[in-house]
Amino acid sequence: MKSAPARTHLWVYFVVGATAWFIGSAVYGFVVNG
Repeated sequence: MKSAPARTHLWVYFVVGATAWFIGSAVYGFVVNG
């Protein structure tokens, strides 16, 4: 029962991290390009 929630949290962290990285890179590129 512990493995399921653990994997869910890992997926949540992965999705949130990927989304944050995508938004961050997009904002960074926008700022650098002016």
